Amino acid sequence: DPKHVNTWSNRGALLDDMQRYADALVSLDRALALDPKHVNTWYNRGNTLLHMQRYEEALDSFDRALALDPTLVQAWSNRGSLLKNMQRYEDALDSYDRALALDPKHVNTWSNRGALLAAMQRYPEALDSFDRALALDPKHVNTWGNIGLLYRDQDRYEQMLESFSKGIQISEKPSVFLITGKALALCDMRRYDEALTTLDLALHIHQNYEAAWSVRGYALTGLYRYQEAISSCDRALQIDPSSSYAYTYKGNALRELAFFEKAIACHKKAIELNQNIFYFWFDYAETLRRIGRFSEAVEAEMHARTLKRRHQ
Repeated sequence: DPKHVNTWSNRGALLDDMQRYADALVSLDRALALDPKHVNTWYNRGNTLLHMQRYEEALDSFDRALALDPTLVQAWSNRGSLLKNMQRYEDALDSYDRALALDPKHVNTWSNRGALLAAMQRYPEALDSFDRALALDPKHVNTWGNIGLLYRDQDRYEQMLESFSKGIQISEKPSVFLITGKALALCDMRRYDEALTTLDLALHIHQNYEAAWSVRGYALTGLYRYQEAISSCDRALQIDPSSSYAYTYKGNALRELAFFEKAIACHKKAIELNQNIFYFWFDYAETLRRIGRFSEAVEAEMHARTLKRRHQ
């Protein structure tokens, strides 16, 4: 039956799960052509467009789904994550709160809300949200990882490593997110060989995990294997061309090879993608210092320190 709306919608959702996003969108649009008020299809379409980083279109799809059914908890929650990616933090918080008003036991929303509040430098509230998530599910993978990333922002690397390691220990199945986070903590502690071994495990689980390739670039730079580091970052950017961390780690490797202009271009791109990460500004300042652009380096470092104080 080529006019069976649910089948087209479910086919789109399945293709999305398979990361065949363009094909998913075709199926979802076929469903909507048959029934423009099919709520689940608008919701699924929002998810697919979110995965494709077509954020404005994704927002429109979530809004259409919620106009048809304002009680869709997951749509409010995913809309919050979308708005966080768009750096519309207050709007994202409102979406998460709308989801939690409908379902106060929605673990993913509590965890994502905590990550958002951490990005807003509202750390006590962030920890409260994480505690709420863990009270509902002590084995919630993303929450342990998000706590680890919060500790990273505060230079608390031992606690960061402990959070990721605890998450790995209690997780019912291997989590590439937690394993990569552990590797990142090891890099921050300059334990690069251990980090590289840990990343090999992450990439064995998921060979196209962008963050693992990015952090691998960080580890290889720490081991003075600069060309391999650049290759790892390039692999990350093939998977996600908007990976700000891949750009900054690639910039660091290029700097050590004295490709300074290319390094500066990478640092500028990282900052363009996310100007609120203080690490990026420190790395940019170091590259500027290496080529004698001292006044610009001081300005970048001062900006980095201002951002860092907000995280402490």
